[in-house]
Amino acid sequence: MTKTTRYLSLLMATCGVAVAATPAQAVNTSFAFSGNCLDCGAGGSPATGVLTLSDYTLGDAIDLSNVVSFTYSSSNFTSFAFDSFTLAAGAITGNGANNVALAGLMDGHSYYFGSFTNGAWTLINLFPADVGLSGSWSVSGSSAVPEPAVWALMVLGFGMAGVAMRRRKVAVVAA
Repeated sequence: MTKTTRYLSLLMATCGVAVAATPAQAVNTSFAFSGNCLDCGAGGSPATGVLTLSDYTLGDAIDLSNVVSFTYSSSNFTSFAFDSFTLAAGAITGNGANNVALAGLMDGHSYYFGSFTNGAWTLINLFPADVGLSGSWSVSGSSAVPEPAVWALMVLGFGMAGVAMRRRKVAVVAA
């Protein structure tokens, strides 16, 4: 076995161990909510929110295992984030109005946020805190993490390029 073959075998074995030892990373997707709040000042002020879900595919049912975070802001409330979640339901099928229900705790108080396919939405504590008629969701970002196999192929490719460069013979040009 040549020295180069041993190096390639070692490199491939190392990549195989790295792939086997590294679990796949979750992909987080953020959805932005925007709605016109009817009871948030004169003329209806905007209310916004960001819902971050883990390993979520558009149209699938949302459940507690998907929810990473939810933040909400309007003129009635400064920006706040739920500390924990007790309910997550509905589905986001794309941009526009969607059925989404979230319930959780924020500073020890229970809150419920709901949006509906007709555009109506509400934030409730003990009574409706914010209400609107024109709420919609949009995909605002995704943080995809490459799978371990992709990393292994990249490392293997760089290693093979290095070996090829090292083995290349330099041609001497006579002047």
